[in-house]
Amino acid sequence: MPPSFDDIYDAAVDTEDKAERLGYDVKVVARYDKALSLYTEALALSPQNFDCLYNSARLRLEIGNAYKHPMEAFTWLNDAFELFTAAAAHSPDQLSRYDALYNAIQAILSIADLHADLGSDGDSLLAYNHSISLINALLTEQHAQQASHTQIDIGEGASFSLPPYQIVQNMRLLVETLLKAHEVAEDLAFVAQAQIVLNEALAVNDGVEEQFKEIDALMLLQAKIHASELLASTVPVSMDAANVVIGEHRQVLQSRSASKDSGTVEALCELAEVLVEVTKSAVDTGNSSWSLLSEAQSLFKQSLDLELANKTIGSIDPQSTANQMKILIAMASTSTQRALLVGNANANYNTLINNSQVYLKRALELTQPVHTKHPNWQVEDAKYEAIVRIVDERIKYSGESVQTQQHLLGVLANNGVDLEVYRKRILS
Repeated sequence: MPPSFDDIYDAAVDTEDKAERLGYDVKVVARYDKALSLYTEALALSPQNFDCLYNSARLRLEIGNAYKHPMEAFTWLNDAFELFTAAAAHSPDQLSRYDALYNAIQAILSIADLHADLGSDGDSLLAYNHSISLINALLTEQHAQQASHTQIDIGEGASFSLPPYQIVQNMRLLVETLLKAHEVAEDLAFVAQAQIVLNEALAVNDGVEEQFKEIDALMLLQAKIHASELLASTVPVSMDAANVVIGEHRQVLQSRSASKDSGTVEALCELAEVLVEVTKSAVDTGNSSWSLLSEAQSLFKQSLDLELANKTIGSIDPQSTANQMKILIAMASTSTQRALLVGNANANYNTLINNSQVYLKRALELTQPVHTKHPNWQVEDAKYEAIVRIVDERIKYSGESVQTQQHLLGVLANNGVDLEVYRKRILS
């Protein structure tokens, strides 16, 4: 007798569970592939089964984000989107449907982020706009459901009212996506729309139970909106105006400082980045650029120390590795900016340039051996940026020749890296 749907589905779940116990490991992909094969076999017997569709989509999203590089990742993420959409269409209840739709949006956002990494601004903007449309549709439905006091079906005859915090979370996602679209398009219309949505989110958040309020997350989004407006200015802006934005970021850091978790790391980096960007913008910083950059460097150092402290000893966490590399790259960039600020006649110039190289080399050390591809794209992407920075800084500031950098340029060439994509990112 051939295996039943339940037999195949249970085998798929069991295979997936065993894979997850391995943690982050390339061996996981082989087991995930086996689980996906079983889910596909089960779907052949029951094509509209929500759990099969959802689990297949979730695994594809996980593999596409954690183990695949462009262009292969696009296929996995597109498949994840299609399967999440199908799962939503065949959901047994409204709560499951919302869950599937939310994850479908996450798949499109991952695609948008990948296009942005590759410098494909047009494709990235299309994907961000697609995400914005999907989030708006989800919010429209949820607002209507809340306004009509309709209960959400959660299966087996049970139902409950849509919690306001779920709407706030989706509005927060919409604001974040609008700001990402602005970064790509450099269009303040996205920022203006983000402010409108944030105002609505703040109003809804007032009615959320205290333990579920998104206070500091919304504070950070407000600070980022104001920063986007400030930094987009093409006319001179006073330091007083910049200090308002900087102060908002300080408030977020203050509210998160006690937790000493990933939220604190984020707040430290966001404040540091604003300080750096202010020195590069139309803000009239007067004589304060050095102190702004010095504080930024200190904040980046604190964030790196905290990221390292929060990493589980002996664990393999590619997201933490990528975060560490990005912070080190930011520290290198800040050190270079400080060097350029004082000029090459200053006694500290060479030290600051050398410090930049040290930070970049530390970033590369996290991906040894450097010529071997890391399975996680975020880590590999940071590695490429670090290499481009090392090469360009050595040639530009240390007088080295292109020929002396062939071993690093060879790593980029062997992986088909477009140097101009990273040079554009560095200059932005």
